[in-house]
Amino acid sequence: MVTTLTAADLRLHEQLGIGAELLEAAEIRRVTDLEGRELVALPKHHGNLQGLIYPYRHPRTGHVRSYRLRRDHPEIDGGKPSGKYLAPVGDRSYLYFPPDAADWLEAVSAPVIIAEAEKSVLAITAAAMTLERGGLAIGLGGCWGWRGRIGKVEAADGARVDEKGPLPDLDLIAWTDRAVFIVFDANVSANRKVQQARYALATELRRRGARPQLINLPPEPGINGPDDFCGRHGAAAFFTLLDRPTPNRAPSEASQIRRLTLTAASEIRVRPVRWLWAHRLALGTVALLGGREDLGKSLLMYTKAADITRGRLPGQHVGDPRAVIVAATEDSWEFTIVPRLMAAGADLTKVHRVNVTCVDLMTGAESPTTLTFPADVVELERVVVETGTVLVLLDPLLSRLDAKLDSYKDAEVRRALEPLGSLADRTGACVVGLIHVNKATSTDALTVLMGSRAFVAVARAVLFILRDPDDETEQRRLLGQPKNNLGRIDNLPLLTFTIEEATVSDSPDGLVTTARLVWGAEIVRTLRDVMETTGAVVGARAVTQAADWLLEHLAKQPDRRADSVDLKRDGVHAGHSVTALKRARQQLGLTVVSVGFPRRTWWGLTSQSAQSDQSAQWDHPEPTGPTEPTAQSDQGEPTEPTEPTGPTEPTGCGCADLIARGEEPPCAYCDGPDRTPDRRPS
Repeated sequence: MVTTLTAADLRLHEQLGIGAELLEAAEIRRVTDLEGRELVALPKHHGNLQGLIYPYRHPRTGHVRSYRLRRDHPEIDGGKPSGKYLAPVGDRSYLYFPPDAADWLEAVSAPVIIAEAEKSVLAITAAAMTLERGGLAIGLGGCWGWRGRIGKVEAADGARVDEKGPLPDLDLIAWTDRAVFIVFDANVSANRKVQQARYALATELRRRGARPQLINLPPEPGINGPDDFCGRHGAAAFFTLLDRPTPNRAPSEASQIRRLTLTAASEIRVRPVRWLWAHRLALGTVALLGGREDLGKSLLMYTKAADITRGRLPGQHVGDPRAVIVAATEDSWEFTIVPRLMAAGADLTKVHRVNVTCVDLMTGAESPTTLTFPADVVELERVVVETGTVLVLLDPLLSRLDAKLDSYKDAEVRRALEPLGSLADRTGACVVGLIHVNKATSTDALTVLMGSRAFVAVARAVLFILRDPDDETEQRRLLGQPKNNLGRIDNLPLLTFTIEEATVSDSPDGLVTTARLVWGAEIVRTLRDVMETTGAVVGARAVTQAADWLLEHLAKQPDRRADSVDLKRDGVHAGHSVTALKRARQQLGLTVVSVGFPRRTWWGLTSQSAQSDQSAQWDHPEPTGPTEPTAQSDQGEPTEPTEPTGPTEPTGCGCADLIARGEEPPCAYCDGPDRTPDRRPS
């Protein structure tokens, strides 16, 4: 009466790693509607009972004690399947054992893996066979399937009633000091009743002397049970969950069943810090790079990525080119990321874009999605190990968090970042997340980072970029380090860089130009000092007040212009910060002119900023003097000073001939003799 499995049945199980040989040994069969009614003793059932039959055999004798029917077409109630699984009416409850279970019943050195469904048990058994790992997988037939009718008892009124309790099948297994992994379906994280059943089972097993651990499957679309997980990620990935279960436990439940062990500090092998970027980014950690938009955060990390692929980044892998993985959502790979990598001299074969595809195991349909944490931690670890990656760049980090997580709640942020930290520690890679800043007015770089404080707490290092407040052109950036748990901070110099245009390719479609980072001199100054001195974040009210003062002050000056050093000094005396004055200068559109050597910079009113017909532009173009040598940075040798190219001819003041003859010009604006010796350029 029982028919064999169809090609579709075999294909479905093969996708989950369950081969035909195991199905045959377990005697899984397909039944028609009529055969299903007979086996489960429901001849008058109103639905279609066609489906698959799973025999429940005694693990020692092998005789069939009962069946469970998995229906192809269960009824739908409230959008969910109803009566998907049916057991014979009146039968007692049993555990589901796979073939050859007798070999593992007493083997306490091999773990027991408990799942809900029969198909999950077979998938776990197949995975263990593939990896040649010992262990016993058993199925409950539902989250409360380990309890059921175990006999009859006499009630207070003398009536005989069903007695319910832990199934006698549990007594067939040796539990004392045995590792047990309880791997329920993925809905356990959202279903309180399933959580209670799992905790009750763990409590019962602990009473029997076992060491139960709760394993949560990573939340991924299309993954419900362990069989789905094995089918998508493979046998090795599933057993990775068991070998390192801590990040996947539900914290509230794990705290109720944990067992404490002690390790003496003398037994722990100390390890030196291994630096990806010497003294700034450590291998095996999570780090952040913060700063306002358009300062070059992405460009900086692509430059470092290029150095890694060429083995030229000072640190553990200098001289040892390694791979980089990039997950970026804001920039285009074709127009921005690859050109920037080319400009930095990267080995493009070692830079990998990460893509994520969701596959429907039932239909085979594939749909693209984005890298998300904590869902993709296991799969990301796999590709990091396979490629030998030492840098994982997440740009921006907030886009990588599961949409259900609130980036402003510490506990929810930690659910995503702590598994990333464990991944980094296990693989030795450095995970760097780019993060923007909020609207706070603090001068503490760690406080202005967007999102929960947990971002800063979990990260072992934080880099921060801001504009150099002493650079009148506002082209120079400063890179500082407000946090460095594994290295120094106070005596770590600030790095400076500018951004220039570079042509990287002459394609058939035209020139491909991009941005390139150029390192400058190091500055022996702390980031906190810069931000506290200048006020890195200035409110709109302060800028408006500074703008009003500038307009009034410059209007009183000869030619409506003033030396920037004097201007900033007078502005500070009037109660305005230097940063507010510079923002106000930008807002007003003041003219900035630097002349002479050493440089002397002037701010002046234009007709537009002063709302007047009188032009405040003056005629002196900028003469080009020699450049100062720059200090050695982490990028190579110091640059040599260049020779002066000579001043361009100023018009309207008659100073050009004097300058050409080497004589001092009388014009104050051309670095004349009235310039005081102690006056320094801004």
